[in-house]
Amino acid sequence: SNGPGSDLVLGANDFKAAIKTNLKAIGNRIYLSDVTSNTEVNIYSITGALVKSLKTNEDTNFSFKSGLWIATVKTDEGAKAFKLLTH
Repeated sequence: SNGPGSDLVLGANDFKAAIKTNLKAIGNRIYLSDVTSNTEVNIYSITGALVKSLKTNEDTNFSFKSGLWIATVKTDEGAKAFKLLTH
């Protein structure tokens, strides 16, 4: 049966999964690289407000306003958080 216990185990495994997808800021651009599957990127202000959300299945980059951001990258392999500084 698929009880709550199995969901918890799955969640723990997902959390530990090391995803290869990388996110970095260079100047005023943000680069998403090593995309291997459907990937969702959410960028938040340091106060926690969602500023940008995008989905892609390939490497991409885009310009972004200057500031300090917290970004999450979610893929089929798991999720990872990044701190980004654009200027």
